[in-house]
Amino acid sequence: MRRGYFFVLGFTAFFLIGTIQAVIGPLLPVLQRHYQLGAADLSTLVVLRFVAEMAGSYLGGLLISRSFRPMLVASGLLQVVGLLTISALGPWGWVLVGALLAGIGYGGFSTGFNVMASQVEGHSVAALNLVNALFGAGSVAGPLLLVLWPGAGPTGIFAALGLTCLLLTAALAVWPAPTPRLRGSAPGSGAGTFRFGPLALFVAALFVYVGCETGPGTWEASLLAPRLGLSQAALMTSLFWAALTVGRLVAAALPRRIHPGKLVLWASLLAAAALALALDLNLAPTAYVLTGLALAPIFPTTLAWFTRSLPSQQHQVSLLLALGSLGGAVLPGAVGLLVQAGGLSMIPVGLLGSGLLLVAVVAVTLAFAGRITPAIPLRSPPR
Repeated sequence: MRRGYFFVLGFTAFFLIGTIQAVIGPLLPVLQRHYQLGAADLSTLVVLRFVAEMAGSYLGGLLISRSFRPMLVASGLLQVVGLLTISALGPWGWVLVGALLAGIGYGGFSTGFNVMASQVEGHSVAALNLVNALFGAGSVAGPLLLVLWPGAGPTGIFAALGLTCLLLTAALAVWPAPTPRLRGSAPGSGAGTFRFGPLALFVAALFVYVGCETGPGTWEASLLAPRLGLSQAALMTSLFWAALTVGRLVAAALPRRIHPGKLVLWASLLAAAALALALDLNLAPTAYVLTGLALAPIFPTTLAWFTRSLPSQQHQVSLLLALGSLGGAVLPGAVGLLVQAGGLSMIPVGLLGSGLLLVAVVAVTLAFAGRITPAIPLRSPPR
């Protein structure tokens, strides 16, 4: 693989999709006012986007067996059309269509570049960690766009992201893409030791985690905007993603030999405690930053835990990512239903419920699968 192309295009792609993911939450109040929507309508947008992302992740894993380029170009075009459709602010139905197309393309980008990152210099840990950092940096940049460009609104933000994606897609179209090297499980690796049950537990853990991670990013701005204003609320959302990024860098400095399941459980407990603090609206801005720090190591460590306990083919990891991403639709969507029923005060209640559910699922997974998982270095593929 020509590493220069990957470092320029792959990292640009991950910065872009990180920005797209994080900018949607702070823009929800603007869309709500523009279209005079209820919380249930906003939940439809959130759910549709993440269902589309799940489908794109799974389809992307199926379509890269021969070459990265066709799948990545198709994913880029879907994102361009979707983002520009949203930016037009036409009828609400067209906004939902745009979210569907952009979500499928987002999932394809995520899977394609994740697999590609694992093949740089023979599964280079450095490339994988840097991809994760660039995704986090994009997540910080998304809400900051609203602070630095307050007059842009959804039209300007989504149009700018769509045009950026168009330039990236054009570069991908002429890029001499590498040939994928999809790996099966090594002989004697124990890939067949487990069946559906343990696999389902890891899927459930990742499902709930993604919902917990996406919840504050989606709803924090809606909760804080009436008190702080949209710009300040967007800034606090940006700080949540910044804490998540910093926390992952800190996690890399932890002792290298540690039981991954125990780390995930302790991180889940700390995240639930921080979400409990957010029940006090005065503490909510700080509490959500602490939530980001606590959640930080869970995703990469869960992937490491899964791959060590259930050695699998590349497409199985893609399937895990796809199913896990569905949690980013279901749990924030459920919070939206609570808001519809009880108002904005139900946001911290719903987010705390997600955190407590994460603790329960991780504890069950650790009880049934953790006892046979040896301690491993804290290195794993990013989202």
